[in-house]
Order: sequence, then structure tokens, then C-alpha cells
Amino acid sequence: MAYKKFNALFLPNTLKTQLKRYLLLGLIFVFSNLLFNKSAFANQHCEINQISPQITSVNTLNKQTPLRLKIQSGRVQYAVNCQLQQAGVLSFNRSTLERFEWRQNDEIHNPIRYNKPAYFIDSGATTALLTLYSPVEFRPVFKWQPMPAYSGAS
Repeated sequence: MAYKKFNALFLPNTLKTQLKRYLLLGLIFVFSNLLFNKSAFANQHCEINQISPQITSVNTLNKQTPLRLKIQSGRVQYAVNCQLQQAGVLSFNRSTLERFEWRQNDEIHNPIRYNKPAYFIDSGATTALLTLYSPVEFRPVFKWQPMPAYSGAS
């Protein structure tokens, strides 16, 4: 009888101790994943800076929020600097554009076939020069999205 009481009391304490350990390890695992995932995705962005005809402040483009800019008529150039953890696509509207050009590593790149101008951006650091030609004042809306999201949208 004493043996059964000992087992009945011993097992729940052992289980409680083990449960506390696993629960604590689980919480540490979950919080560390959240911390590292947020920091990894926080680094995914593109900066778009108008460099010609006038220098403006740097505009940050995140995948959650499209960026709307106002430009004057004529030729406008942007420096596009992206830091991406995974490949993505930068697109913009072309309602009044006469033409546009994406120059990367001193080469002109063709846009991806899409209903609006879109350019592939590889993972890591990317720098490009985007030139837009518009006969009237224009409000381009830039959008960046990861490659899987772009593939699903097209």
C-alpha cells in the first residue's frame, strides 16, 4: 500500500517537472523564432531616391505598403537600392509614361511581362537606376512583393 502511495505521489511530481521543462523550452523556441523572423523580414525593403532633376529624400518601400510619389513632367531618374532576403518584383503604374528604363550593372534590363512595368530583383543587395519619361505631371505608385506572392498574383 505504501508503495502505491509513493508511486501515485511520485509520478505527478515527475510529470509536473517534465511538463514545466518542456513548456519553458517551447516558449523559448517560439519567442526566439518570432524574434529572428521579425528581424529577417524587417530588413527586406527597397529605397527609392529621386536623383534627377532634383535630389529628394529617401523613400522606403516595404512589401506591405505601396509607395506613391509625385513627379514633374519630363525625364525623372530614381536610384533604387534594395536589400532582400528573398527574390522579389518591383512594379509601378505607367498611365502617362511615354517610356521607362531599368539600368542595373550598366545594362538595360527588360521588364517582366505583366500588366504594368515590373522588374525582377534578386535576393541580397541590389542597386539600379530607374528612368521614367512622362509628358505630364505623374504619380507613380511603386509596389514591391516577394517572388511567390508575385507569381500567385500574375
